[in-house]
Amino acid sequence: MIDFRKYVAPLREPVRFARELEIAMLDHWLQKAGELLNRSAASEAAYRGALRFAGFGRKATVALRGRLPNMLERGMGPQGIGSSGPYDMRRHLLRGSGVRTGPKGRYRAIPVGNGELRTISEHGSGWQHPGIDPAGVRNEVVKDIGALISEAARHV
Repeated sequence: MIDFRKYVAPLREPVRFARELEIAMLDHWLQKAGELLNRSAASEAAYRGALRFAGFGRKATVALRGRLPNMLERGMGPQGIGSSGPYDMRRHLLRGSGVRTGPKGRYRAIPVGNGELRTISEHGSGWQHPGIDPAGVRNEVVKDIGALISEAARHV
């Protein structure tokens, strides 16, 4: 947990307090990400690398930028980021480079490991993804930081 005592003096100077609070928020968010994300090392590294300071002046803000980190934070389902549940991957896999058009429509060969390829097509069976459950790291950080500010304000 964060030691609130070092934030009491800067609370009297709003801009300095905002900077100090941003540093505390970022440090705490990184710590919570390590505790709460049950993902691959690469996904966790992408999530941690996407945290940025975004506040100016008296406002303390830390933002989570990028598609993959927001999928991990908010979940991913049939309606996109922020929804949950299984969804058909064809919608995403049949876009962009690597998509070919044949007599039966668009298709793509996807490497699935061990040198094997799986062909996904518009008219074939879907490729169901179970969905990504939201990690909720941000909610934990907001709750902890709210407690920090309340505690520090009592000592001013």
